[in-house]
Amino acid sequence: MALSIPVVRDLPELGRNFMDHPTLRAAIALLPEQVSRDPHQRHTNCCVTYTSGLGGGGRRDMIMIGFNHRALGERGMPSGVGAVGTAVFNAFSRGEVRLASCDPATDPLVDENLLDDPRDMLRMRDGVRRLACLVAHPALADLAESITFHDTSLGFDAVTALPGDALDALILDQAADAQHAAGT
Repeated sequence: MALSIPVVRDLPELGRNFMDHPTLRAAIALLPEQVSRDPHQRHTNCCVTYTSGLGGGGRRDMIMIGFNHRALGERGMPSGVGAVGTAVFNAFSRGEVRLASCDPATDPLVDENLLDDPRDMLRMRDGVRRLACLVAHPALADLAESITFHDTSLGFDAVTALPGDALDALILDQAADAQHAAGT
């Protein structure tokens, strides 16, 4: 009887097997003439799935997402920051959700455990390298004042030059979820 909540039905797997898609992005500070002027334009414009061929991820195990803006800024207009994200679509890593209190108004404790499975990290490393190639292409690079890795000030040349352990640490520090939680 954890948290003094009486057990009505013992379901030991309840809260386990939580998953989401780990994601990273290239933050693109758009040139002024490339910034959307339509406050009603969707921020997500294009999604492309692909098969990495790595870590047993299966068919269409990865996804890249293009954003013409990441948020709304002044007067509800799209911000001048776009993005291209990469995500592990078929993730193996699993986390859990636990109650923090018997008060139903208290948020639960969520451990996403993103990229804990080595197969997910292998594919995310590859996704970062593919993203680096994509943002270096003139068709995208020429739209931007600058392009940085996720929420850092690092360019992709610096990121892809990192030794393996340092790259993994940066990926783990910056990875976010895709807000597609499932599994419990």
